[in-house]
Amino acid sequence: MIIGTCGAWDEGSLRKIRDHGCGCVEPPLFLVAKDSDEKLKRSREVCEEIGLKCLTFNGMLTGEMMLLGGRPCYGPLEEYLDKALAKASILGGNIIVLGCGHQRTRPEGMDVETATGRFCDILRDLVLPVAKSRGFTVAIEELRKEECNFINSAKEAYEIVKKIGDGSLKLHIDYFHTMLGGATLEEIASYGDAIAHVHLSSLKHFREFPKKDDVEEFVGLRKALEKAGYSGAATFEGVMPGDYWETLKEAVETMRAAGY
Repeated sequence: MIIGTCGAWDEGSLRKIRDHGCGCVEPPLFLVAKDSDEKLKRSREVCEEIGLKCLTFNGMLTGEMMLLGGRPCYGPLEEYLDKALAKASILGGNIIVLGCGHQRTRPEGMDVETATGRFCDILRDLVLPVAKSRGFTVAIEELRKEECNFINSAKEAYEIVKKIGDGSLKLHIDYFHTMLGGATLEEIASYGDAIAHVHLSSLKHFREFPKKDDVEEFVGLRKALEKAGYSGAATFEGVMPGDYWETLKEAVETMRAAGY
């Protein structure tokens, strides 16, 4: 597995991320979409120079875009997503995490069946065709019920992956959300090649980057991912109450101690 972090993609940040032992960086798509081609090309040059990869993107959508609003949502979303993924392609990544808790929240009065139908429709009709045209895989992220009222477990996300049945749609495992959604390590292992990406944060320290006393727990996750055959990126994503660089340093040390 390649250990990395969600973070900035300017030259200074990229060099520090590499210096702290990371092998990849994961920027937010909605901010990458606003950057210039020239800056993105320079960031890719720096990544190639220092041996850092940009494989994945989080923050898929801007705040005002909705996924369950039916056909009226399609036009603006398609225009944005095509532009954003064109920008992301410059950095070289090919996986986009579809979390978007606010954008996929069920409005009051909408039942789960209706929401699932609309979500699957927009994936089939718009999101996946645009993603495939740019060479991207979309990975659905489960989110705990305190943050969103739709797709709150890895099982629910996986059911949608199976329902769509398209190789460009896979499963994202965010360890914090997945475990609080009721999953077990055995369940994670069972998803096999459906897993496209992994986020790492501590359960014990409630979504902070992994800490030294988390080693044993992340050994368990590593074994589950290895059993699933997963060998892609695992990036830190969570809250950072202290200094970012010190937090990142400890997180990398923790994962190395856990055998990643």
